[in-house]
Amino acid sequence: MKNAFEELEFNKVKALITSYCVSPLGKRLVEELAPLGEKALVEKKLSQLQDVLNYLEQSHHFALSGLEDTEMLFDYFGRYEQFTIDELLMFGSNIRIANTLTKDGDISQENFPELHSIVSALIEMKELEKRFDKIFDAGGEIKDTASPILSSIRKNKQKARKRIYSELESILEKKDYENVIQDKVVTFRDERYVIPVREGSVSQMKGIVHGRSKTGASFYVEPLSVMELNNSLNTLSEEEKQEIHRILAELYNELKDHKEELKQNLTILQKIDFLNGCALYCRSIYAHMPLIIEDTRLSFKNARHPLLFNSIKDPKNIIPFSLHVGDEFRGIVISGVNTGGKTVTLKATGLLAMMAL
Repeated sequence: MKNAFEELEFNKVKALITSYCVSPLGKRLVEELAPLGEKALVEKKLSQLQDVLNYLEQSHHFALSGLEDTEMLFDYFGRYEQFTIDELLMFGSNIRIANTLTKDGDISQENFPELHSIVSALIEMKELEKRFDKIFDAGGEIKDTASPILSSIRKNKQKARKRIYSELESILEKKDYENVIQDKVVTFRDERYVIPVREGSVSQMKGIVHGRSKTGASFYVEPLSVMELNNSLNTLSEEEKQEIHRILAELYNELKDHKEELKQNLTILQKIDFLNGCALYCRSIYAHMPLIIEDTRLSFKNARHPLLFNSIKDPKNIIPFSLHVGDEFRGIVISGVNTGGKTVTLKATGLLAMMAL
């Protein structure tokens, strides 16, 4: 079978299908594609694909953008104290996608029975989505609303920062320091707000030196008058880090409590991504649903080699073929001049049969 895959270039078809998948999840299922063998399994898969095609034909689409591969992260629940922000956001993105699909009223049992059966197995997680919306903004940053404590800390930080700026700016404007200060700017060094002082004037500014500029023309000095304010700001920053750690650890535990539901949803989203990729590829080659029968007949009408759609821009320039084997005869001879048409027809016959199964 491996040689048949290679000879018929089935892997090239799979590569084209993966280009229509949104995530590595769907692409993985495409890579595993192989003829199913059993008629019932083939018909089930084709019915699902037909439903997705019908759904797309009615100008619908699956909002799968942002679908993340969290499969490996499930193994880390319980082993790690918490996930990184990026890892948590991956779960948040998948939760939103799943919740959106559960609310899609267009996927009805009446119109899309197979697709409805798949989507209805998704577990809606409204509260978890609300938690993510409360904690993270659209850019993935932690919002002030993540907790009342965090909101209070950040307000106090803002007040402390304003007091520091006010004090330092008043120093910058003092005539006594006119020839001492290198530039009238407030800058940040070693987690402290400082001002640049000229090289030969450091002794005239009471404070702590926090380094030197690259040119050596100035030193960064923290005046004594803002030392306690800087200390307070750093204390608040540390409290902020601790509170964020607590918030993220709490969110991690909530995800851990819903581990099985999240896994189930991920499996379903993977399947939808896979079917959507297959359907979009089918549309790109103007494919028709095959009829699977029990006997050994093989019939094609106006069929075209699927890989030619990728190399020939205008599908009208792809010459179709019709072929029937099975009733009165079980073999066929294709003859003609050596222009490649016979090989293309034979390979198309095998490849299309493989794709149907």
